[in-house]
Amino acid sequence: MPLISDFPPSEYEQRYQRAWTLMRTYGLDGLLVMTESNYRYLTGHRSQFWVSNARPFYAIMVPDRPPVALVTFTEGEVFRGSSWLEDVRTWLGFADDSLPFLTDIFRELHLKRARVGVDFGLEMRLGIPLTTFRKLEALNRGITFVDGSPLLWDLRLIKTP
Repeated sequence: MPLISDFPPSEYEQRYQRAWTLMRTYGLDGLLVMTESNYRYLTGHRSQFWVSNARPFYAIMVPDRPPVALVTFTEGEVFRGSSWLEDVRTWLGFADDSLPFLTDIFRELHLKRARVGVDFGLEMRLGIPLTTFRKLEALNRGITFVDGSPLLWDLRLIKTP
């Protein structure tokens, strides 16, 4: 499938550079986004699958590394066709079924004892049921999930040509 991207890779590189700087400014070790606009801003992945609340998309970011995307198995090829990111993981099932994969990514990115910003704020949505988020917290007791929306708004306020 040919890559159909909204922006060139250099645009995403600039976004990541700003995100890494802001993560340090806000004292965040990681960032987890699930709101469509924030997710697409970081990954470029375009999908009509946002109509389903049962199978969320995630982008997980740590400083000095492009995001890791976690999408449903059926969305994997669509992701590869609209995002230049190479690190995309998939799972099969519903939102709760994604949690072990998400937890593995947190461990891989050394976020076992960390402050992770989540898009909790104004004009954002959690992207998974609250009960699923509570299960995620229980699986990752060392992680403090905090409101990452101030960082995300600062990041997305900057517009480029």
